[in-house]
Amino acid sequence: KEPDLAVHDRDILYVPNSEAKNLWNKTLESAIQSAVGVSIYAGLVFSQWHSTKSTSTANGSSSTKTTGTGTSTTTTTTTTTTN
Repeated sequence: KEPDLAVHDRDILYVPNSEAKNLWNKTLESAIQSAVGVSIYAGLVFSQWHSTKSTSTANGSSSTKTTGTGTSTTTTTTTTTTN
């Protein structure tokens, strides 16, 4: 085996791409994007649920009736306000 060459000033060093490193970086990037997407979706769902709960409890009593099966569902909400 030959000895390693010494690196001097102004030498150009070529480092080839690593497929394993590229795969790891893309996997990590995808995982982060998925986590951000899920957290945004969960935040939107929670904010809608929370605003619905806040509105119904602030106005008095409310009742919700959900009917339907499969892909067709109907939700009816009745709120009674007391002054």
